[in-house]
Amino acid sequence: MNQKRDNESREQQALNLQFSEERLQLLDTIREIVNDELNRRGVNRNDGDRGCNDKPPNSEIC
Repeated sequence: MNQKRDNESREQQALNLQFSEERLQLLDTIREIVNDELNRRGVNRNDGDRGCNDKPPNSEIC
């Protein structure tokens, strides 16, 4: 009985690992697609990055 539970646990772990690996591959593919599109547009990926403490640019209200 214990051995059956161990086998089921190993099978579930293998399925979970495969699922995670597939998701990581999808994320890598999406990252490549986004990077290719940004390169095509000539956008520097750091242009839009602001730190959490950065304030937005001042704009005067007329």
